[in-house]
Amino acid sequence: MSELEGARKAAYALSEQRIGIIKECWFLQESPLGDLLIAYMESSDFTRALRLFAESRDDFDVWFKAQMADVSGVDLNNPPQGPLSEMLSCYTATPER
Repeated sequence: MSELEGARKAAYALSEQRIGIIKECWFLQESPLGDLLIAYMESSDFTRALRLFAESRDDFDVWFKAQMADVSGVDLNNPPQGPLSEMLSCYTATPER
């Protein structure tokens, strides 16, 4: 993650723009079951973004998928099958005038 905030920040931004991710946040949550890596992503078409990322052979995307496989064991070239998470609630603050 430090590389995403440093040396690879520009390539990360280009990747996100190319696949249509408008916001992405990563969290580390300690739990009694072990550490959890939590990702939050926003996209107007997340299914399309996930497909484009899985199919991508861009240098940054290949590097990032290898890092995620090493950390999580998940192969993002072949995302897990099944439905995407269902949003149950979302709050967005409105700007004060």
